[in-house]
Amino acid sequence: MTRIMFLAVLTVALAGTVFGLTTISVNPGGGGDYTSLYDAEANLPATLDDDYWIQCSGSTDDTKKGVLVNVTTLNGATQYTLLISGDNVGATFDDTKYNLKPPAAVDQAITVTSNYVTLRNLQITGNSTRYNGIYITGTNCTVDGCLIQDFTRAAMAGINLSSLSASSALLVTNNVIWNCTRGIYDYRNQHLVYNNTIVSPATYGILINRGSAAFAGTYKNNLISGSPTSGAWGVESGDSGTLVTATNYTADATSPDADCNSVTITFVGGEDFHLDSSMENTLLGTDLSVSFTVDIDDESRSNWYAGADEYISENETLIPIFMHHYRSMQ
Repeated sequence: MTRIMFLAVLTVALAGTVFGLTTISVNPGGGGDYTSLYDAEANLPATLDDDYWIQCSGSTDDTKKGVLVNVTTLNGATQYTLLISGDNVGATFDDTKYNLKPPAAVDQAITVTSNYVTLRNLQITGNSTRYNGIYITGTNCTVDGCLIQDFTRAAMAGINLSSLSASSALLVTNNVIWNCTRGIYDYRNQHLVYNNTIVSPATYGILINRGSAAFAGTYKNNLISGSPTSGAWGVESGDSGTLVTATNYTADATSPDADCNSVTITFVGGEDFHLDSSMENTLLGTDLSVSFTVDIDDESRSNWYAGADEYISENETLIPIFMHHYRSMQ
């Protein structure tokens, strides 16, 4: 565990100038402060006394246990934050990068009941017996740039948003979710779900259920490929909340947005979910720079393609952005 008073860093997990941050390293193969994310979280203070950053890396799978993030982030009048990051920056599943792959007996891979938690660039793998990849009941949390696969138990999702606080919007951006029963399940709140790529979901790409409560949810620039049995896009019966959508593209005919249905979606191939060059000047989305400015590769968005990957042509200059800009709830 390292205490950093002032740090200017460029790393694959996060970079920028960090003031007064406590960092903890996780490497399942050894060489870090802990060999599992479970142990790193379990050894956090019950009530945070600083902003904390848990950095996960290494090519050995993290198979110890599912992780419950339940620390208290408000200490007196001071609101602290917790960032948990992996080392896979990009839209390609990679066996040489950190992979949270808990035993089959656990429920969720990561459960977040705390507030002000960010999960970024984590690679998470499930199977047919685990529940959700990421399950959040806390408030003011962000899930960005994660790669989630193989959560195929019935009625479960890659990301399950279940924060019931009417004052909180969870921000979900730039994630790739592949081969899960549901891609994203959004339960009863005004979450912001932007620029996610969902590939080959079994039943739904995005399923929304806000019940009878008048919660408003915002969904823009999401990209859903495949032919799920119940449709790429679904809203459960009895939902009376306000649905705000724009430029959500689906390979089937279920998108809520005009001219975004039944589109051709082509990726590079294999486990690489960057957009293929044939997608240039297609799948164009809505400018959301008031909320965030980069894609899953940490490259600046300019044309605002839908999905996690901002397609960059060979004639364009790559501009990596190492300081994220988030949490403006627009």
